[in-house]
Amino acid sequence: MKNSRLALFMMRVFFSVVGIGFGFFPTGLYFLARYAFSPEGFWQNLFLAGGSLFFLGFLQLILVILMLVWLYHVWFDPDF
Repeated sequence: MKNSRLALFMMRVFFSVVGIGFGFFPTGLYFLARYAFSPEGFWQNLFLAGGSLFFLGFLQLILVILMLVWLYHVWFDPDF
Protein backbone atom coordinates (compact mmCIF):
# COMPACT_ATOMS: atom_id res chain seq x y z
CA MET A 1 0.00 0.00 0.00
CA LYS A 2 2.72 2.48 0.89
CA ASN A 3 4.68 1.77 -2.31
CA SER A 4 1.63 2.38 -4.46
CA ARG A 5 1.00 5.76 -2.79
CA LEU A 6 4.62 6.73 -3.32
CA ALA A 7 4.50 5.58 -6.94
CA LEU A 8 1.30 7.55 -7.52
CA PHE A 9 2.84 10.65 -5.96
CA MET A 10 6.01 10.34 -8.05
CA MET A 11 3.95 9.83 -11.20
CA ARG A 12 1.91 12.94 -10.42
CA VAL A 13 5.08 14.97 -9.81
CA PHE A 14 6.57 13.76 -13.09
CA PHE A 15 3.43 14.62 -15.07
CA SER A 16 3.29 18.00 -13.34
CA VAL A 17 6.86 18.81 -14.35
CA VAL A 18 6.12 17.76 -17.94
CA GLY A 19 2.95 19.88 -17.98
CA ILE A 20 4.74 22.93 -16.61
CA GLY A 21 7.51 22.44 -19.17
CA PHE A 22 5.00 22.43 -22.03
CA GLY A 23 3.07 25.34 -20.53
CA PHE A 24 6.08 27.64 -20.42
CA PHE A 25 7.73 26.52 -23.67
CA PRO A 26 7.10 29.87 -25.48
CA THR A 27 8.77 31.73 -22.62
CA GLY A 28 11.82 29.54 -23.09
CA LEU A 29 11.78 30.33 -26.81
CA TYR A 30 11.71 34.04 -25.99
CA PHE A 31 14.70 33.78 -23.64
CA LEU A 32 16.55 31.69 -26.23
CA ALA A 33 15.88 34.29 -28.93
CA ARG A 34 16.91 37.10 -26.62
CA TYR A 35 20.17 35.30 -25.81
CA ALA A 36 20.84 34.40 -29.47
CA PHE A 37 20.17 37.88 -30.88
CA SER A 38 21.46 39.85 -27.84
CA PRO A 39 19.70 43.09 -28.75
CA GLU A 40 21.37 46.39 -27.93
CA GLY A 41 19.44 49.62 -27.75
CA PHE A 42 15.83 50.59 -27.45
CA TRP A 43 14.62 49.74 -30.98
CA GLN A 44 16.13 46.27 -31.07
CA ASN A 45 14.66 45.45 -27.67
CA LEU A 46 11.30 46.84 -28.74
CA PHE A 47 11.29 44.83 -31.95
CA LEU A 48 12.21 41.61 -30.16
CA ALA A 49 9.66 42.14 -27.39
CA GLY A 50 6.91 43.13 -29.84
CA GLY A 51 7.59 40.21 -32.14
CA SER A 52 7.67 37.81 -29.24
CA LEU A 53 4.40 39.12 -27.84
CA PHE A 54 2.76 38.93 -31.25
CA PHE A 55 3.94 35.44 -32.19
CA LEU A 56 4.32 33.75 -28.83
CA GLY A 57 1.78 35.59 -26.66
CA PHE A 58 -1.33 33.79 -27.87
CA LEU A 59 0.45 30.45 -27.83
CA GLN A 60 1.63 31.12 -24.28
CA LEU A 61 -1.91 31.97 -23.17
CA ILE A 62 -3.40 28.80 -24.68
CA LEU A 63 -0.64 26.59 -23.28
CA VAL A 64 -0.95 28.03 -19.77
CA ILE A 65 -4.70 27.37 -19.79
CA LEU A 66 -4.11 23.81 -21.00
CA MET A 67 -1.38 23.39 -18.38
CA LEU A 68 -3.78 24.42 -15.60
CA VAL A 69 -6.43 21.99 -16.85
CA TRP A 70 -3.79 19.25 -17.08
CA LEU A 71 -2.50 19.91 -13.56
CA TYR A 72 -6.04 19.90 -12.19
CA HIS A 73 -6.69 16.49 -13.72
CA VAL A 74 -3.35 15.10 -12.56
CA TRP A 75 -3.79 16.13 -8.92
CA PHE A 76 -7.56 16.12 -8.34
CA ASP A 77 -9.09 13.56 -10.72
CA PRO A 78 -9.68 10.29 -8.85
CA ASP A 79 -9.57 8.25 -12.08
CA PHE A 80 -6.04 9.36 -12.98
